[in-house]
Amino acid sequence: MPQQLPEAAAELLRTPLTVKQRLELIGELWDSIPDSVEALPIPDWHREELERRLAAADADPEAAIPYDCDVALIRAEQVVRRKLIHPLATIKEREDAPHE
Repeated sequence: MPQQLPEAAAELLRTPLTVKQRLELIGELWDSIPDSVEALPIPDWHREELERRLAAADADPEAAIPYDCDVALIRAEQVVRRKLIHPLATIKEREDAPHE
């Protein structure tokens, strides 16, 4: 059974807010989480996986991909996917597809 929100939070949800106000509220709620991280239950398998990954990183530091390289690889994959036309696309879809 889902946990009930405190009345103050429920009242806030009934309050009309602009998109900007909602985003600010989300930011405030998000920023409040680190203050109570100890209260969050972390499953044992999460801890075990983290320990496994840290041990693997310590055992072979050269295997790590630097963040900027990882981001570049992801962006390159996105470009390739955008340029590929699905083989089952109709001829009309192929003709209308943007060509770079």
